[in-house]
Amino acid sequence: MSDKTFVRIPGFSANTLSVATLEKIIALLKDHQVMELKITGRHQLSIPPTDQHSLQVISKGLQNLDPGLSAAAIAKNQSGFSTVRTCPDSTNCKHGIRDITPITDLLDAIRLPGELPAKVKVSVAGCKMCCTAPFVRDIGLIAERKGWKLIFGGNSGGRPKIGDVIADGLTDEQAVELILRCLIIYLENAKPKMRTARFIEFYGVDRFTKEVLGNG
Repeated sequence: MSDKTFVRIPGFSANTLSVATLEKIIALLKDHQVMELKITGRHQLSIPPTDQHSLQVISKGLQNLDPGLSAAAIAKNQSGFSTVRTCPDSTNCKHGIRDITPITDLLDAIRLPGELPAKVKVSVAGCKMCCTAPFVRDIGLIAERKGWKLIFGGNSGGRPKIGDVIADGLTDEQAVELILRCLIIYLENAKPKMRTARFIEFYGVDRFTKEVLGNG
C-alpha cells in the first residue's frame, strides 16, 4: 500500500461505524475492484494505489454513505508526516484523559514551507500510559490533565533515543503551533536524510528548545 494515496474520513473511528455503513464501504470498494483495505491509526481508509478517476468516485461515494460521517477527501499527505499513530483516547479507553480527534485534525492541516529532510513519525497518546510510544517518535504528544506534553527528537531504531520534552500544559492550538516551529527549525538546519534524533544531537537540545519557545 502507498502511504501517500488514501481516502480519508476525518474523525473516523472503527468503533463508531455501524455494520450497515461498513457493508456499504465494502460494496463501494468492490465496485471499483479494490479488494483490500487498511484502517490506519490516523483515522484513514488506506487503499492500494488505483487510478485517479476511481479514487474520485470512491471519495464521492463515501460522502454519501452516512449523514453522520464527515466529508471524505482524496489527498496526499501534505503535512509531510510519514505516519501519525493515535490511541483510542477518552472515547474508547478508560484511561484516556482527552479527545485526540481535534488535535489530529490540526496536525493534518500543518503545511510546511519546504520538504522535510527525512521521514517524521508522530505519536499521540491519550494518557500517561503512552501506548503509542510518543517518547521514541520524532514528535510525541501526551495528554495530561493540564494539557499536552510535547516531545521532540525521539527514535526507536538501531540507535534509540528518548525524545526531549519541549513544553507541557499546552492547548491543542499551542501544541500544534510549537510543533510547526520545531519542524521549521529542523527543516532549515538539518542535513539531508538526518532524522530528528540525530538533528537534536547535532544542533543541541538547549539551543533548539530556546529557539522553539522564543527564548533564544
